[in-house]
This record gives sequence, structure tokens and C-alpha cells, in this order.
Amino acid sequence: MEEAAREEREAMLAIMGPECFWQDPADASRYAIRVAPLHDAASESVGALVLAVAAPRDYPSSASPHLSLPREGELHGAPPEWWPAAGWSPSDAERAQLSRMLAEAVEARRGEAAVFDGVDVLRSWLEAHTLEQREAAGAAAGDEAGEGAAASDDDELDEEDMDGEMIEALRPVLRGDGKRLKALDEAAELKDGSPAQRAALKAIWRSLTAAQKAQMVESSDEEDAPPARGGRKSQSAPPPAKRDCPKGHSLTAVNTKPADYATLDGNVFNCDVCDADGKYSGGAYHCGVCRNWDCCVKCGSRPAGAVESRAPPKKKKGKR
Repeated sequence: MEEAAREEREAMLAIMGPECFWQDPADASRYAIRVAPLHDAASESVGALVLAVAAPRDYPSSASPHLSLPREGELHGAPPEWWPAAGWSPSDAERAQLSRMLAEAVEARRGEAAVFDGVDVLRSWLEAHTLEQREAAGAAAGDEAGEGAAASDDDELDEEDMDGEMIEALRPVLRGDGKRLKALDEAAELKDGSPAQRAALKAIWRSLTAAQKAQMVESSDEEDAPPARGGRKSQSAPPPAKRDCPKGHSLTAVNTKPADYATLDGNVFNCDVCDADGKYSGGAYHCGVCRNWDCCVKCGSRPAGAVESRAPPKKKKGKR
């Protein structure tokens, strides 16, 4: 079992919690997760699925995980309460559809950790086919507090927004919501900007009501800053740089990840002058000619002679 697969397994335990995670005592590469939409108004025994994971020895570098949906009695040793005697369960047609969706999610992540995507596929499907139906009935009865976010809300939130800053923005919105605050605390313990943390924050975001999302936007408005997608505050770009890159090119002030790094994940950069890590959303300087040289606002705001430059420039930027 590769190190990346072990880290993914540990992250899933942290995200889902021990009550929703089962490890095969005889095989460290096999475990199961109980997946359900994160919502206070939903019963944990309804609208839930069990995802079984089997990770080959060479996963994820050259093999894909096997994700399946075991029925009651097929996963020996797993908590029996995961399969309630009465309650919702998928039909054979739905189970076949979900299996195809899981296979597609795994294929799309070939060579990368894919269990996070499998969990997200199931949560999205459950929200659309179980959770939303119950909430629609609650809304008809005037229970607006239990109204959940639609699955289409994903497009309101960029992956770059799902980091430690989002965690702090969510805390006042979730005040008094013990279950989701616990999930938020677990997300905060994960590596900032990692796939595991993004998966956890995405699940929390999708569980918010429309009123809670509006509250995040209003909080940003009160600070006189234009809200970014998902209600996040956007910081303006820094003033023009007072230095050039080591090759004499002028630097561009940025507050978002430069297009030169579009294929890289994350919002983090490493300063090629002082070696400090920073976030593009907080401001930085980028050389559009070298295309792989950046520096922080502190270093870019001083003439080159005032700081020591490092060479050669790094070949990669972004989340490390």
C-alpha cells in the first residue's frame, strides 16, 4: 500500500469520523465508509450508503482503487447499524447507476487519490435523490430552517476557496450547530488546501441553507469588500513592484493564481527571494516572461538591492 493511499485512508477517517469509518482488521488496504449528506434535519439511518474501498498495492501510482456498494451482510465485520432494518435503500437500477458513476470518478482520477471523489459522487446523488425530497416536504409545511442547498450549488465555490480562510468564515455561520462545527474542526486539522480538506469543506458548503450562504455574503459586504464566489472576501492586488526578477523583467502584481500555473492545484506560492510560502489571494508579484518566478509583497515592495535573490528559479509553483 503506497504512502499516498495510507494518507488518503487517514484523511477519510478524520473527515468522516470513527462512527462512519470501518477498517478491515485483517487487511489494511480494505476499509469502508458510511456516506450520508451532512444535514441536521436528515436522519442518519435514511439516505445513506456504504462505500467499500479496496486499494491495490500500487495505488494510486499505477492502479485504481476498487469502490463498491456492499449490501447488508456482504461486508463482514462492519457495524451492523449501518444497515437499518427499516429505511431507505437503493433499488437495483439505482445501485447499478451509482456503480457506473463511481467507476467514472475513479477513471477520471487515474494516477491520483480517488476515494474522495467517490464519496462526493455518493453525497451528491443522495442529496439529489433522498435529502432534497424530504426537505421539499418540510418547506411545504413552512419549515424553512431545514431547507438545504441544492446540489447545483457546487458551481458557486471554487476549489481555491476551500482552505483555512473558508474555515474561519464558516464558524460564525455555523454557531450553535454542533454537528457541522465538529465536521469543520476536523477539516481544520487536515493539511490546508489538500484534497482531503477540500472534500470536507465542499461537503459542509453543500449542506448550508440558502440563508446561511447569504449570511457569508453579507458578512463580506459589511467589511466593504466585494464577496468572492461562495461569499469569500477578495483582496485587491498589491501596488506596483519596486524590483524586477533576476533577469530584469518587470513584475506583475497579482491577487489570484497566474494563468501560467493553471494546471497546478492550490492557491499557495513560494517566494523566490525569501523562500516564504504565501497565498496568491493575499497578493504577490509574478514574472510573466520567465513564467515561473514569483515573490511575496514584502520582497517585491523593496528594491532588489535590499533583499537577496535566489537562483535559479523553481520550475514548479502552487500547492506543495
